[in-house]
Amino acid sequence: MKPRIVHYYPRALSGDGGCSSAVRGWASAVAHAGAQVLVVSDQDGEAPLDSEVRWLSVPHRGRGQLRAPVGLERTLPGNDVLVLHSGWVYHNIVAARSAVQSGLPYILTPHGAYDPNVRRRRGSLKRLWWNALERRLVTRAVALHVFFEDQREHVRDLGYTGPVVVAPNGLTIPDFDAETVVPSDYLLWMGRFDLETKGVDLLLRALAALDPRERPQARLHGPDWRGGKQRAFELVRELGLEDSVVIGPALYGADKWRALRECRLFVFPSRWDAQGLIALEAAAVSAPLLVTNTTSLGRYLGANDAAVVVDATAESIAAGIIAAYSSQALNLGVRASQLVRERFSWPVVASSYATQIEALVEERFTATY
Repeated sequence: MKPRIVHYYPRALSGDGGCSSAVRGWASAVAHAGAQVLVVSDQDGEAPLDSEVRWLSVPHRGRGQLRAPVGLERTLPGNDVLVLHSGWVYHNIVAARSAVQSGLPYILTPHGAYDPNVRRRRGSLKRLWWNALERRLVTRAVALHVFFEDQREHVRDLGYTGPVVVAPNGLTIPDFDAETVVPSDYLLWMGRFDLETKGVDLLLRALAALDPRERPQARLHGPDWRGGKQRAFELVRELGLEDSVVIGPALYGADKWRALRECRLFVFPSRWDAQGLIALEAAAVSAPLLVTNTTSLGRYLGANDAAVVVDATAESIAAGIIAAYSSQALNLGVRASQLVRERFSWPVVASSYATQIEALVEERFTATY
């Protein structure tokens, strides 16, 4: 029996961040795998052109971080499981109560929110929130969903001992067969300008440490995050990198794929990251990758000999850039592309995800009856 799944995320339609795009991707891919899927969000918007997914907007009340759904429980009867996205958010607390009220089990997909590094940010506030609200949310979940095997430890460290679903976010790769690529020599980074998490400061200091004669031209693209983009501009000036680094807008669609295909090296210097979808997209189009060993994706690609792997330090990243600009690094891009296309395409990960959800639903059904 294919499961009937409800995904709840307030910005599923209106957001352009990684969590929003992941919810839309999961919904479509799992529906194509045969499941019945409903996505519930906060705002009306233009739903993706996917007739196999149902979309519903429910009323919300409150402002800012205390905005939460009203009457979500009325949308839940007749389904098998509710999937909640993100962590440390009030709307999940309210949505989980609706699920319990309806007798519907829920799965929690934290999108890296329980990484030890994330838990340390505003640690005092998170400990208060954990004791008051989040612990109960986690312990009452029928399962937690993580993206890589090594992230099991993140949820075990919380004291959670229940089932864990392991399946990464997938990706859809456009067909480029008829298009030509004009290769360039620039180094590329893309992401939101959260300097600490994404390691943008490490990358800039690594570039500054290189001999100007060996330093590649670098392009950094992405949306601002809490003033991080302005701090990146200031750091470029402070380090004297004005002639070497261009900080540009976020790229989407054809512009994004063009930049990924043309770059000589894609750098993923994150100190931590739930997955790093943009790095997977770079790998998919055979861009050589430099990745940090502090991320699950970095360790995964390194274990499969598909990237230059470095420590999350400016010195190690600088040395890695020099190594990556060798002809040998081009072969890493080819291996990374093969790996990503075989293991991270939406049909592959959706099939694994749906199978694990089916097992949870069947186990619960058997236990009940």
